[in-house]
Amino acid sequence: MCKENTLGFLSGGGHSIVWRCSTCRYDEKEPLPPTDKKILYLDQFAFSELFKLKSGSRREDKLTEFWQEVDVLIHRVVHLQAAVFPHCNIHHGETVVSPWPKELREAYEEIGGDMRLEDTGEVQLREITEFAQAFIEGRDPTMKFDVDDILRGNRNEWLPNIRVVVNVNYDQFADGTRKRREKTGNSVNNLMQAWRERDLGFDEVLEIELGAYSDSRIGALNDYRQKYSRAEAEGDVMEMLNLDMSPISRELAMLGRLFERVGIPEPNHAAVRDQFWQWNRNREMPFGRLLAYMFAALAGQVKAGRKKGVSSGFMNDVEAIAAYAPFVDAMFIDKECASLLTQGRAGRELTYRSRIFSLSNRTEFLDYLRELNADATEETKRYARIIYGLD
Repeated sequence: MCKENTLGFLSGGGHSIVWRCSTCRYDEKEPLPPTDKKILYLDQFAFSELFKLKSGSRREDKLTEFWQEVDVLIHRVVHLQAAVFPHCNIHHGETVVSPWPKELREAYEEIGGDMRLEDTGEVQLREITEFAQAFIEGRDPTMKFDVDDILRGNRNEWLPNIRVVVNVNYDQFADGTRKRREKTGNSVNNLMQAWRERDLGFDEVLEIELGAYSDSRIGALNDYRQKYSRAEAEGDVMEMLNLDMSPISRELAMLGRLFERVGIPEPNHAAVRDQFWQWNRNREMPFGRLLAYMFAALAGQVKAGRKKGVSSGFMNDVEAIAAYAPFVDAMFIDKECASLLTQGRAGRELTYRSRIFSLSNRTEFLDYLRELNADATEETKRYARIIYGLD
């Protein structure tokens, strides 16, 4: 080192900040303060509102001031290393059908960084695996809700001051994704009509949904076999590959590996599988339980006179809640899903880690973000000013 007093900021991120001498190019690393970031899930509509706000495409309305303050607070929360806002497969699917897929993805990746939650289907398969193991071992299922287990990326690294953007063309996925969304939305609306015709309410639908594990698997398996036979007969290799990645196919593969590992002969796999599917303890799976209560709450609204159907993206929202509410610290979701989750019996009987926010309690959400900002130490603020230019 030349011993000149010319060290200046070079880069920051991970667990250290790097200083470099402008005279001799000597580098010196300094450790950054440790962090313990909260995990907040933002619904796709929230990311869309923030994107439109920053791009200037959002029309002025009574919520403009709210979204402006959210934008400022999230910017500070992220750069003060108080929280991360990871994205997931639900965001990716919703982005594909957006009018601005590339720009919207860049917007939520700017907020969430490289943090990504495990796909909702993977989270559900984790639960099924634990319950299947408990069934085989004759014990109680035990679930651990450590968010780091389902988070891709190191939660407690400082964000780098440089972000690399990769261009991706989403056009090829848009039509298929849009059709799947519409199909699932129509399925829920048809189900609501069936509840209406049968005069089913919360209690009846909750019991149906909690007890539907075996029937849903048998139905999915029969559907899988029919589609696979048709694809095989037509020589449709891509369809066969897609079916092999379907939830029921992956569950069967998991069960097969588990049965083999504990020494159950292959000819007995189907019988043991069916016994597991019929196990009464499956009613306790967190993913299925959250789904069941939200559907039951929806049925309660239908019985009370609700005529309006659900949006095509409704099931995406419900799946995200069922997967992540037990793990993350807070979720900002749409008003409809928030009401299904927090009101009536669902609000009294469900337990999960996440605090639930929506536009219905938006003031509380702002207070929560302010609290996260206020908790930052002076040392953290100093490094945030150096690395990110935070005011």
